[in-house]
Amino acid sequence: MSRGYGMRATISGYNPRRKRAMIKAAKGEWPFKDVYHHRLAEELDALEFEYREHYLCSGEDESEFADRLAVAIWKANGGPCQVDVDATYLDELPSTGYVRDQSDYKRLMAKAKKGGCP
Repeated sequence: MSRGYGMRATISGYNPRRKRAMIKAAKGEWPFKDVYHHRLAEELDALEFEYREHYLCSGEDESEFADRLAVAIWKANGGPCQVDVDATYLDELPSTGYVRDQSDYKRLMAKAKKGGCP
């Protein structure tokens, strides 16, 4: 069963000459669209992949995805670098339900006649 996720990733401490290969590798694992390059410290560049929603498949969880993404990036980098993944599970986001029925009708209609915020 596929599960919906929103993913954001940041790569730092990588070989700058391998930047294009890492971007291609990351996009091969998740449909990242926009990538931003910025400097974290004097000699530490980072690639930030903007948040994108898609689906994990075959029962994969977010930890396994982070492993898969890191391996693809490390292969493209020709060695280790830091790969940060921020995962949001979309199928169970916090939510609050509200029911308004006949028992609320008079109260809310009277409040509405007054207008404005309470």
